[in-house]
Amino acid sequence: MEEQTKTLEEIVQTQYTYWKEKVDSLNKLLKKLPDLIDLQTIVYSDRQQCLEYYYSLLNKLADHSKQYKKEYASRYNWYKTQAQIRYASDSAINAQIDADLADYSYNISLLNDLAKYIQETLKTIDNIIYGISNRVKIEELVQSYGK
Repeated sequence: MEEQTKTLEEIVQTQYTYWKEKVDSLNKLLKKLPDLIDLQTIVYSDRQQCLEYYYSLLNKLADHSKQYKKEYASRYNWYKTQAQIRYASDSAINAQIDADLADYSYNISLLNDLAKYIQETLKTIDNIIYGISNRVKIEELVQSYGK
């Protein structure tokens, strides 16, 4: 499980880096008017790619949550009926299960944080799309004052 967690951490870090670089490159294209043509052709495909990744990530998160709940229920039943140790209360059982399933919780937390990051990245890309028309208007104003 530890190797799996490390792999998931590496995947999450890779995705953070990938999408940060993607947004940075879009922002650079927004700076100069001649680059806006390239930006307009790239930004919608990047947005679609980000959206598809976001929804696949949500599906992964749902799968992990489902597995966690199954494991939790299974362990609860085991601790309640078959464990050698008798726990004084349900909260003691829940604490033991939480400790047992800490890796699951951590993975779910990693995926949830990444999903929030990708959701914010989508908003940033939408703002860049909105900024294209404003950039063109600013350039038109600058050109009109220059005459």
